[in-house]
Amino acid sequence: MANAPKLLNDDGTASMATALMISQGFAWASHGVAPKVLEQVGAMPPESLTSRLAVARAAVDARCERVWGRRAPGFAHATPER
Repeated sequence: MANAPKLLNDDGTASMATALMISQGFAWASHGVAPKVLEQVGAMPPESLTSRLAVARAAVDARCERVWGRRAPGFAHATPER
C-alpha cells in the first residue's frame, strides 16, 4: 500500500488526510443531531478536526437533501428536555 495516505505525522498527531476522513465521518454520524448537542460535542475534539467540520457537515447536508429531500434539522436530543 505504497500510495495509502499517511495516517499520523512523525510527532504522532493525525495527518491532514486522517483529520479530513474523521471529520467527514463525524459529520455523517452527527447528521440530524440537535445543534445544542453538537455544540457540546464539538468542544471535545482537537482543532485539527473541528476546523474541518463545517465544510464536512455542509457536504453531508447537501448530499442528504439531494437524496432524501428537505428535512428539518436537529431533532435528536441526548436528554428528554425540549
